[in-house]
Amino acid sequence: MTSYTAQVTRDDKWWLITVAGIDGLSQARRLSNAEHNARELVCAATGASPDSFTISVEVDTVGTIKVARRLAAVTDKRHRAAELETAATVGARALANDLAAQGIPLRDIGTLLGVSFQRVHQLTSA
Repeated sequence: MTSYTAQVTRDDKWWLITVAGIDGLSQARRLSNAEHNARELVCAATGASPDSFTISVEVDTVGTIKVARRLAAVTDKRHRAAELETAATVGARALANDLAAQGIPLRDIGTLLGVSFQRVHQLTSA
């Protein structure tokens, strides 16, 4: 399947869309419409059907803001946060199960973990 990259830049109140390897330009009022408009541009230029290729939308800069670089940093932090959340859940589950095996009430385990006793029940039942 062919892949295209749409480069999107801001111009006043419009997003301008160019697609590498495709002559022409499209625009959108909302960034959420950029992929659709880029897909239409490719279809018009190549005659391809809309579902015969993929489009990735990239916004490198807006004015002096380095969007792509900053977005990559945010995405990386979100990924690391998700990994830490998973590790914390695994650790909480193990601790809750160990404490429950010692006969500690779910409400007390919840107090220790800073969660509701219902959440402790979920942790120890999984």
